Amino acid sequence: MWRIALGIVGVLLCLVSVALFTNPPVWSQHKAIGTANPSMDQGQSDPSTFCIALLGVGVVMLLVAANGRKLLEVTSGGAKFDGPSEEQVSEDVGQSQEVQAKDEAQEPVAAASPDRTFERDGFEYQVFNPETLPAQVVADVAGARPEAVRTVSDIEYAFRRTGKGNHAWFIRTRRGLTLQVSYGGQGKSDSTVKDSEGG
Repeated sequence: MWRIALGIVGVLLCLVSVALFTNPPVWSQHKAIGTANPSMDQGQSDPSTFCIALLGVGVVMLLVAANGRKLLEVTSGGAKFDGPSEEQVSEDVGQSQEVQAKDEAQEPVAAASPDRTFERDGFEYQVFNPETLPAQVVADVAGARPEAVRTVSDIEYAFRRTGKGNHAWFIRTRRGLTLQVSYGGQGKSDSTVKDSEGG
């Protein structure tokens, strides 16, 4: 929500700077006040420095607001928010039908900071923005499936189950694929990347 507000303020600052540049304010100066012939000088101010500063601040605000994710996605039906909805994430979790061994092996990737959590079927899941995924997970997916994921920008979001055990990562790509990345288990020490069942 703060990104939208910051974007609106940035646009307003850009518009004000253009308006001031095209219609600069008029200044006036009174001379010889208190004499028989007082005079007044008038002229237009040079707003270029101030307008450039306003425009620069507005552009910086717009860039901060857009920071890596689109605020809006334009479609034929209008504009919509570009983040996954709770229903989309919940549906992907249901489709993934994760089947995992409950081994106590230490996972080889550092835990990321989740964007949010939710519960489904008595289990808690964490949803991650692409920027907060561990670099090792992104590298493993890109190495195994380069046609689906080349960079972090190809990932829409990721989710995984919380709790004890070595739970797989589910990566939702911008192309609509859901990939399962698991580490260890069943005598394996490397990562395994496969299409999620039903994804």
